[in-house]
Amino acid sequence: MTVPTTAASTAPDGSAVVSGMPETATLRTAPTGAPPRKTFWSQLAQAFAMFRNPKSIAGLIILGVFVLIAILAPRIAPYGPTEKDRTALRQPPSWEHWLGTTHMGEDVLSQIIFGTRGVIVVGFLAAFIATIIAITIGVIAGYVRGWKSESLSALTNVFLVIPGIPLIIIIASQFDNPPLIVIAAVLGLTGWAWGPECCARRRCRCATATSSRLRVRTASRCAASSRSRCCRTSWLSSRRASSAP
Repeated sequence: MTVPTTAASTAPDGSAVVSGMPETATLRTAPTGAPPRKTFWSQLAQAFAMFRNPKSIAGLIILGVFVLIAILAPRIAPYGPTEKDRTALRQPPSWEHWLGTTHMGEDVLSQIIFGTRGVIVVGFLAAFIATIIAITIGVIAGYVRGWKSESLSALTNVFLVIPGIPLIIIIASQFDNPPLIVIAAVLGLTGWAWGPECCARRRCRCATATSSRLRVRTASRCAASSRSRCCRTSWLSSRRASSAP
């Protein structure tokens, strides 16, 4: 709290002389109340604060739709995924086959609906594998220094440039029916490096923003200190002039 006051001095004849330069008195008051106590529910709400973002909610809705399609595939699909209709080969979209048929007479829409199951499984497995590897490498890189940290950084850069899709095609060509776990493992092993890379970029942006805020705060303090010195000098000058005979 800042309270303006008026500086007074005494003239040689004993009369009081009031100068026009005000002084500033700063009064520090104690906080009115204790900070609010964090409860379990408040901490839980803070942990899930990201779901208040409209983009996060839209992504969860889209993911939920695909999960429902994967669960209810036998009830939604009009045909089986491998059911063949020899009388309808390479048919364009129609009322019987909404997305047409393949060269073997299989319904394209049914294959897409049943294929959602494999996509969901591969996506979750690949994300789990990539997250575990990224967390492990990131935590180790945060504790070690020197050549060990540089080696982990070089390893991350190597995995950043490994193409995942061509590697999946090469590995899948070795199987008649490639298992989903193999595809998920390839995606996880080639995609984990983006986690530490994104964290490093975010950490760099945070450090830059913090440095900018510190520079602005330091400049503000210097300006306030300069103004204070100027005001003090002006007040002393006026006091000396008023006290002069």
